[in-house]
Amino acid sequence: MISRIAERLRSARESEGGFTIIEVMVAMTIFALIAAGIAAGVTASLVLSKDTRAREVASTIAMEDIDDLRDTPSIFNVKSGTATKQVGNQVFDLTRKVSWTRSSGAATACGTGDGSLSYKAVTVTVRWKTSAAASGTQQVEMSSAIAPLTNINSDTTGSILVGVTNANGIGVSGIVPTVSGGPAGVTFPATDAEGCTYVAGVAPGTYKVSIARTGYIDSTQQPSPSSQSVTVSVGSSGAAAFTFDKVTTYSFKYLTSPASSAILPTNLPLSITNGTSGTTVLNPAPTSAALFPFPSGYQAVAGLYSADVSSDAAATCLGPEPGAWTTANKAGKKGTATEFKDATGPISISMGAITLAKPDKALFITAKTTTAVNGDPGCAKGMTLSFPKPTSDSMTIALPWGTWKLFTGGTAGAATTPLTLTATNTAMVSNGAVTDGVVLVDPRPAS
Repeated sequence: MISRIAERLRSARESEGGFTIIEVMVAMTIFALIAAGIAAGVTASLVLSKDTRAREVASTIAMEDIDDLRDTPSIFNVKSGTATKQVGNQVFDLTRKVSWTRSSGAATACGTGDGSLSYKAVTVTVRWKTSAAASGTQQVEMSSAIAPLTNINSDTTGSILVGVTNANGIGVSGIVPTVSGGPAGVTFPATDAEGCTYVAGVAPGTYKVSIARTGYIDSTQQPSPSSQSVTVSVGSSGAAAFTFDKVTTYSFKYLTSPASSAILPTNLPLSITNGTSGTTVLNPAPTSAALFPFPSGYQAVAGLYSADVSSDAAATCLGPEPGAWTTANKAGKKGTATEFKDATGPISISMGAITLAKPDKALFITAKTTTAVNGDPGCAKGMTLSFPKPTSDSMTIALPWGTWKLFTGGTAGAATTPLTLTATNTAMVSNGAVTDGVVLVDPRPAS
């Protein structure tokens, strides 16, 4: 009896042996993870192998491009450019950047600059899309120097290089420079995509190189045509670099602070300044002007503003620019610099104003800058402005910022008789004061 019970218990226990469902699921999960890891590793290895191969091909493409450039007969035909190459199913985009390097170390696309031509610096970049989405685009870059296969110039002649770029430094293509002066027979091909052109075998001499295109202007505000003088010596290259772009029209609005119906001088100059071109004076002041389209725009100031102290302080005239009034007034205020503006809207020109009581209607009025007072930075070069004859018992006139002495005369611009200005016969429209017969129109806030 006891042995029979034991046998049944043993049979029941043995029937429960083997793997449970949970154990099977755990085992399958572990196996799946291992398999996924192996698959990912194999895939990554294949991708890496493919990308490594692509990098090798890209390097070969770059080297071949540079080698081809070395075999170019004329160094002038080694130029920047782009190309697309396909190897198998992989597409490679090639970008080549070429610039002349002169003996002075200067590098320019067209070889313009100081010193003699030495070699062309070449940088080739090859890009391709990788197999791995996360990696995106890869690239290889190679640089080299390519020297001319033969002398650029002979022992009896030289060459002329011309570069034309726009306001953004991009080459202007399709321009054919013309040459005058010097020996005859010099002709240029049109500028290429980089704005470069050249002519070799030029006899020694001084040439006037001009470029022209309707509606264009150069960075010195010279409307088309624009010209430069180039000297060619035996065995060397002369160069002309033009910055040439479409004319942009700027408009100007002349205002007094505060606003008034003041009469403007008949010979008021307008000084427009750009950090690249310096200051250009437009006289008489226009309501609009065709200017070179510098991206930074222009600072426009009424009067003969000149801040160039590199040669002679006597040639400066700082007073018309409010930003030059750096000495604080009694209220602790300084002048605010005139902002650089683009051509999107009229540029406001700020001036001061005074009202003259009972001026002589038979005489013209003339204003001349004089010794600066009360923080005025002054106008060492001097400025003389003309006004018409008064037509009423009071006359409000606009003046650039600064210290002024007024005169009358029988002709426009004459300074025959000085006017004795007082607080009685001269009223300030703008900030400033009448002191010792002179008037100060001050751009600094009174409070």
